[in-house]
Amino acid sequence: MQTLHVGSYDDEAPVLNAMHNEFVPAQSLQMTGKHHEVYLSDARRTPADKLKTILRQPVSQLADRDAVSATAFHDVRVLASAAISRSKLRST
Repeated sequence: MQTLHVGSYDDEAPVLNAMHNEFVPAQSLQMTGKHHEVYLSDARRTPADKLKTILRQPVSQLADRDAVSATAFHDVRVLASAAISRSKLRST
């Protein structure tokens, strides 16, 4: 699964937490490796609130755990936005 995170690298943790602890179980998925990040912006030239990072988590369907399956990527933009919104509400 993957999502586009827009904002500071410091704000990625709530999105990853939501991916790992909310979205993955709700979709009957299992994590099949460590998450990784694809940096689309140059942090030296881009304001922190405009940094773009793709957050990816390799997953497979729980029902397919005995079969060889390709890494699945599910768009979780709505979930990520909700996680960031909740995080920002807590910090204010």
